Amino acid sequence: MFRLFGSVFIDNKEAKEGLEEVEGKAKKTGGTLGKMAKGVGVAGAAIGAAAAVAGTAMTGLLSKTLEATSEINKFSQVTGMSTKGFQEWDHVAKQFGFSMEQASGDMAMLAERAMEAQSGIGENAEMFNKLGVSVTDASGKLKTQEQLFNDVIGGLQGMENATERNAIATAMLSTTGEELAPVLNMTNEELQKMKGNANVISEDNLAKADAFKLKWNEVKTTFSALVTDLGIKVMPVFLILFEWVEKIRSKITEWIEDNSPKLNSLRDTIVSVMEKAVEVMKLVWNFIVTYILPIFASLFSWVQGHMPTIKATISTVFNRIVEVARMVWAFFKDNILPIIARFYEYIQSKMPQIRSIVEGVFKVISNVVKIAWGIFENLLLPVLKALWNWIKPHLPKIQSIVEGAFNAVITIVEGVVKVFEKVTGAIKTAYDWLTSWNNKPASKKTVEVEERRTSSSGRLGGVQRYATGTNYAPGGLAMVGERGPELVRLPRGSKVSTANETKDMLRSQQVNNTYITVEGNIDRDLYDEVMSKQQQNVQTKLMFGGVKG
Repeated sequence: MFRLFGSVFIDNKEAKEGLEEVEGKAKKTGGTLGKMAKGVGVAGAAIGAAAAVAGTAMTGLLSKTLEATSEINKFSQVTGMSTKGFQEWDHVAKQFGFSMEQASGDMAMLAERAMEAQSGIGENAEMFNKLGVSVTDASGKLKTQEQLFNDVIGGLQGMENATERNAIATAMLSTTGEELAPVLNMTNEELQKMKGNANVISEDNLAKADAFKLKWNEVKTTFSALVTDLGIKVMPVFLILFEWVEKIRSKITEWIEDNSPKLNSLRDTIVSVMEKAVEVMKLVWNFIVTYILPIFASLFSWVQGHMPTIKATISTVFNRIVEVARMVWAFFKDNILPIIARFYEYIQSKMPQIRSIVEGVFKVISNVVKIAWGIFENLLLPVLKALWNWIKPHLPKIQSIVEGAFNAVITIVEGVVKVFEKVTGAIKTAYDWLTSWNNKPASKKTVEVEERRTSSSGRLGGVQRYATGTNYAPGGLAMVGERGPELVRLPRGSKVSTANETKDMLRSQQVNNTYITVEGNIDRDLYDEVMSKQQQNVQTKLMFGGVKG
């Protein structure tokens, strides 16, 4: 951005050095950002081109205009022509691939030949005499370059011998004489018509363009300092930005490489969508060409064929609309407008009374508002303030009461949830037993009755009994035994099978080994007692974290 402005306005050495530093950072960062644009290169190029066109379009017209007017003013003076004459001859020359700017040197040479021929002797005087051209005007003064050029061209057009004409044209006008050879074959009327087709800028507009150019140069000079100061102040910001981008470029590059498949997929998706869109547009266009355009063509042909009738109908309808509008206006003017005028006059005559009534109504409204505000301010507001002053000190107590109530509710809910958990656990246990019993073969679906001692299940003297079995023992001492009562300390969560279930498992040979897993610490005496049961062909494996005693 600053390079663009700097190329036009900046002449400050410090600013240029700053620009070069910023530009170096920008190029380095730009290289990194360029890698980021692999998947969108075409779109970026299109956007860049559009931005360039938009940027240059703003100054292009002004620049071209100033350049054109400046050339007209400059070369009209160099060729010794009026601005109008220069523009006309330049238009003619450009029709044949030439310009009066290129002819400026030959025009100066023509003026020199005219000065030499003014004495009436010499080769130059002879050539002017052959053309019938006088180099001086009626007062004896040397003619202007424009007059001499017009007279010479006119004299050359009048020569019948084309070879001699071309030789004199080259001798007097050099390259210009050769380039304008087609003009010499034209009649004077044809030449004047071609001159008349020139787009001539008036002297007044050329003067305005010169004045604008001077002002434009002054503005550039003034703006140069502003841009320089702005550039110097802003360039550090760009340096920080470029340094930051340089620091994160590796992450950005890594992200691009990691997401390259996704970016390529996105690009392919967009291309696919565009291709589908083109296909849809083709289908739509074919539909329009096949079905819609014939309808419009037929309609157009019908309209052309019935145009006189349509025009007559439209004209009749329009005339009727005009007549109706005139009638409405006449009725409004003769009937409604007088009523409105009388009503307006009545309002005007009664305006003081109307104003008084309106003012009275607004006063009443104002008094009502004041009374209402007084009631609120003097009665309600003190009550609200007193209520707030009472509530404010008690807010912590109110908060504590509310929190206590909520905690009690939460405790009750938690208790209810635990009860439901126990109920659902019991239901699940019953369901599991029924499922197990139902899955047995019919021959094994028997009910065995075993002798039960009093209080065979439940808690006796602090010792749990599990004759009915359980899926989740609470832990602690329990009464078991196939040869008399035996105490065992079960860990919490142990499963105890009933006698019938144990016999079924032993009969079906589904359980050959019994594994008792104890999580936690057990007494040494209990450990020794359990291990002594090996003689009953029950392999016991204890897995525990440690043994006490």
